[in-house]
Amino acid sequence: MTQNEKTLLDAGERQLVRGYRLRFEEVMAEQTTEAVERITGRKVLGYQSQIIFEPTVGIEMFILDGEPSESDHESRGVLTCAEPRCRSSRSPPPVPFAR
Repeated sequence: MTQNEKTLLDAGERQLVRGYRLRFEEVMAEQTTEAVERITGRKVLGYQSQIIFEPTVGIEMFILDGEPSESDHESRGVLTCAEPRCRSSRSPPPVPFAR
């Protein structure tokens, strides 16, 4: 979260921060999607961005075609688990989402 967003949140402007982030997502969707496709070598089927204020968490979620390969996990660092435990180096390896 940027300092400007923190300042707005302190002033009670949650909807303004959320609206800004949603609009930014719309403006950047094509560029962001192209970057993810280039990095992963897979087509992006869907993209969603979300912000949660308590606790403050930003989420960028890309739905990709096909199944991830082992090389995706090793060489590209693909995160297939959105749970907080996946962020810790002491956690067990990420678990793929069920289809």
